[in-house]
Amino acid sequence: FNYMSFLLDAFPNLKYVVMAMEINEFYLNQPDQWEDYKVLAANIRSRLKSKYPEVLLSESITLHNLSTSTNRAYIDEIIAHVNQLDFVAISYYPFLHGALDDTQIQQDFDFLHARITKPIAFVETGQIAETLEVPEVTLEADECTQKDYVQLLLSNANTHNYEFVIWWTHKDYDELYETFPEEVKPLGRIWRDAGLINEADQERPGFKEWKTVFEN
Repeated sequence: FNYMSFLLDAFPNLKYVVMAMEINEFYLNQPDQWEDYKVLAANIRSRLKSKYPEVLLSESITLHNLSTSTNRAYIDEIIAHVNQLDFVAISYYPFLHGALDDTQIQQDFDFLHARITKPIAFVETGQIAETLEVPEVTLEADECTQKDYVQLLLSNANTHNYEFVIWWTHKDYDELYETFPEEVKPLGRIWRDAGLINEADQERPGFKEWKTVFEN
């Protein structure tokens, strides 16, 4: 609570605040602590609401891991939790479960829209624009793969009136990647080539689609 209060005092004009990131991952990795987490989160939300009544609060979830689960109890628990928040904050990287075409991705969007009753915001998302090769996995993609996702994402955002959409990360981080220790480079490669701008500062077709939507 003290930390969140510090942030809200430092940025007094905030409208949206995500208190915790990708909480369904916590549920999956620490199921024995989930009930304690809910008590903690509810306590902090209540106190923040009393102090900052105009701020909208949420806790994000990873759509790519929720929509592909076959665990109904897990899905129902997470959906019930986020539907009590001011808005539902989505972290979504479709390629993380191999979704590279519109049909697969739209299934994830449909899963979301069918279950969520609160306003939706994509607090972080992205799609690779180059083939991804990490140990034991190769996903073939190019700039058209990314452009198609931008078009589909923003079409859904318009149709379902998302609060906002944030792309992460906006530019390929090849230069930063070279500074990574060897043991973490496979992890770093996962998002390295998901920028709307490539490592040479050239705008990809997906960025042109992005600007067309947001500049109109």
